[in-house]
Amino acid sequence: MRRRKRTPAEKAERERRIQATLRKAMKEARSDSPKAGKQKTSRKASPSGSAMAQALVSAGLIKAKSGESSKIDVRDGKGLATKSSKKPAQNGQSSKQKRPRSRALRKTKSPEQRAQEAKAREKLERKKRERLARKLAAIERARRREEEGRKADLARRKAEREKALQGYLRQASSLSFTMLLSGWKKYVGLLDYYQRTGKNPQRAELYAEVVAAVEREWQRRAKLPHTSDEYFDWPSTKAGKGKGGLSSDHWVDQGVLGYLGYSVGEKSDLTQSERHAILRRVFEMHLPPIESPTYMKQWGRPASASRLRKMANSLASFARQAKRRRSTNMQEAINSWEHDLDMLYREYYQAKFGFGWPPV
Repeated sequence: MRRRKRTPAEKAERERRIQATLRKAMKEARSDSPKAGKQKTSRKASPSGSAMAQALVSAGLIKAKSGESSKIDVRDGKGLATKSSKKPAQNGQSSKQKRPRSRALRKTKSPEQRAQEAKAREKLERKKRERLARKLAAIERARRREEEGRKADLARRKAEREKALQGYLRQASSLSFTMLLSGWKKYVGLLDYYQRTGKNPQRAELYAEVVAAVEREWQRRAKLPHTSDEYFDWPSTKAGKGKGGLSSDHWVDQGVLGYLGYSVGEKSDLTQSERHAILRRVFEMHLPPIESPTYMKQWGRPASASRLRKMANSLASFARQAKRRRSTNMQEAINSWEHDLDMLYREYYQAKFGFGWPPV
């Protein structure tokens, strides 16, 4: 059954009666406890509080709850409000508190939910793998393009180099001694490098072909009459800049070795391996006809004892002459000649020839 709403007049009358009853109850409480006015009002239930509650109950303004004397229901103009004491339960009985659900119970999931989550995780992992695979494929395509471009560039450069060398070989018979010598010096050094290191055998074969072609041309010209225009270049009387003497920084033999680029000293641009490469070729090759046939016969045939003797005597003579020059420091050049002599001795003279090895 629905309660009837009070009118404003009934609400005001009820409020007045509550206030009057409260004043009466408080007056009685003061008379029972003379010192109560000097003490602070306590929130706990007290005899004066009980008297006040009983007065309100007797006036019919509040309803008492069974078993809970510390709780009263006061009906004001807005409705029913409950005032409860925060006094803990006595007789060792703790107040009943709401316990939180355990973690295991809170996270308990049904098999369907677990299956859905597993599918979601699998889908996420599959997407990650697909993204990684796409990245790797892109990197591999870029690497292949770079490799193809590098190979194409190498092939282009190789074709250009072979074309230039073939043109050089075709024109070898018409080239001057200077042009032949320039090409020979360049490709002898490169040939020695690729043969020592074992890198790029195809390029080593190409350079060997060029060197051999130049030496064949020199051999052809050496068989021509000494008066032939192709035998040697006409000498020039133009002198370069200098101080009028032989420089100790760039000591060069003016004979066959010097013509073919052999040099030692502080300002020589040849390394030890390049000097040895020139000496090896001089020992094994047909020499260019740079002097008269009488002079060229002193060098003997390729890879012969006469050729090795001439080379050894030349180097030893250079070293002895440098040791006599006390005004100039020739120690670096002397060390180079002695080291080169030792190379010729170990590689060609030992256990092959029996002539006396020249001292230095």
